[in-house]
Amino acid sequence: MSKKLEMMKEKIYILEHVYTEDEIDEIKFIGVFSSKANVQLVILELKDKPGFKLHPVECFIISEDVLDNYGWKEGFGW
Repeated sequence: MSKKLEMMKEKIYILEHVYTEDEIDEIKFIGVFSSKANVQLVILELKDKPGFKLHPVECFIISEDVLDNYGWKEGFGW
């Protein structure tokens, strides 16, 4: 890529629900949000719903990133 991405540095919040069952990690991608406050509202809405209420609220995982960011910039492999 000869041109660099213009990064706005706009912060985003990614919400997932993660737990282990029968030695298998179960990961549910829930969404991407513009604020931590919106994430907290979604957690409050979901935590008592079927499936989610069987696991502690700590299973909701919030990650922060910025728009237009990407991984694997150096590639992968040996």
